[in-house]
Amino acid sequence: MTAVVNASDASLDGESACGDRVLKQWKIALSLAVVGAVAAPFVFGTWKARPTKEFLVPLTPDQKEKIAARMEKTNNCEREITYGSKLICETQKRDLERGAESYHGGFAVEGYVAINSAVALGVFVAVFGLAFLIPAIVRAYWRWLNT
Repeated sequence: MTAVVNASDASLDGESACGDRVLKQWKIALSLAVVGAVAAPFVFGTWKARPTKEFLVPLTPDQKEKIAARMEKTNNCEREITYGSKLICETQKRDLERGAESYHGGFAVEGYVAINSAVALGVFVAVFGLAFLIPAIVRAYWRWLNT
């Protein structure tokens, strides 16, 4: 009777070892997938909130005259010395060409959350799948080499 119990224990130990290996692989795959999903928005740059709306406000005749006078004075921004004043001058030059001043509005929270969620979910699924696929391919290749 003892031999029968030991034989069944031996078969259970073999199944338990296989089950432990699968459980360990699941834990590793899940851990890698979570880390990948958390890091994905930073890697792909989707964590940055970018303005999604640009408003154009028509320039008044007075504003057009002031900007045109500045363009003449600076020879279309060629005489600006500092980076900041050159940047402002170039912006005003663009506004004068368009005939409108541009303002950037906020960003859409829904779109920001949707994009980051999609990126995180995609990376989670990809890493989780690869964590199972790569070891299976390596095991199959190893078995093929040993036959």
